[in-house]
Amino acid sequence: MCRVVLAVALLGVCLSSRADVAIPKGYQQIQDSLSYSQTRKEPCEYPKPYSDELSFVSRYQGSDKARDTVNKQAEKAYKESTKATRDLQLFIAKKTDDILIRGNVLVGADCIIEALIDWKNNSSLLNDTENKTGIAVRKWTLSAISSSLLKINNILNKYHRDKYSEVKVWLENMAEKVIVDYSGRPLNKVNNHDYWAAWSVMATAGLLNRDDFYLWAKSVYVTAMGQVDSQGFLANELRRQTRAAMYHNYALTPLVGVAAFMRTNGDDPLTVNDGALGRLYSVVIQSTHDSTIFEKKTGHTQIDYDFFSSGRMAWLAIYRTLVNEDKSMIKLIDKARPLSSSRLGGNLELVYM
Repeated sequence: MCRVVLAVALLGVCLSSRADVAIPKGYQQIQDSLSYSQTRKEPCEYPKPYSDELSFVSRYQGSDKARDTVNKQAEKAYKESTKATRDLQLFIAKKTDDILIRGNVLVGADCIIEALIDWKNNSSLLNDTENKTGIAVRKWTLSAISSSLLKINNILNKYHRDKYSEVKVWLENMAEKVIVDYSGRPLNKVNNHDYWAAWSVMATAGLLNRDDFYLWAKSVYVTAMGQVDSQGFLANELRRQTRAAMYHNYALTPLVGVAAFMRTNGDDPLTVNDGALGRLYSVVIQSTHDSTIFEKKTGHTQIDYDFFSSGRMAWLAIYRTLVNEDKSMIKLIDKARPLSSSRLGGNLELVYM
């Protein structure tokens, strides 16, 4: 933790205590607009809890230090072993979206609580592990759950207070694990994984009103901004060589989420390190139509990567709330639709647009 705090101190950012953790207004507005209904009963089908060891092979197993070559056999094993957690991430994001879109509030909430109580009691997500991929899976799962539940927090508090309290204790424990997993890392190791850890903890801070979680996530954000160079590049993502463009976009995604919470809580995320977030944004946007900027920077041709598919640019829904939206951004948003990412909490247009 000391190295991260030191980085924050050097950038002159105050980590003083605050009273409450506010959440972006869209989370409240979307719930206020709901008419609570009990529609036709539906079967509650959800991914069964992952209960094995929290240890997985990396997709890049056997790759050199650039970690840019996918091992097909390892990828197959990774997908098979992480299927339950990935399915849970998709389930919770889609189920909360379904509640907001279809208005099937009570049936949907019942199923979500049933699923999360089962995972709380029977999954291994809180298990200790030294496996890097296992640690990553934990924070990605927390990201999806906490950011999705923010959309229906009032509903669950009203109709499932006792069981929801149990779920929140589980999420609190998971966030504490994530903080331990990603604290004290040397700056040359701090990368997109740490940024996703910050997002998972920030979303949980908003859900649980945990000031200490907020401050930790903010400190990681400030450290990340300190890593953005004068041109907008992240040195630790440039090391991915042929995947540098892809990983810059992947790194930006959780940082935009954290920035939205900072703005809501009176901190200005856009001024940190002389506008580092804006520089990183500009580099990513330029690379969507000109991959040569990364080829020149890394000396490697970039892999074929479609920025505008699979919700990879869903973060634009959040970013537009931080800046003055212009015509070029509107065009990007139209091209990137649907703006949905399970690890950011599902359909972001419901909350941010």
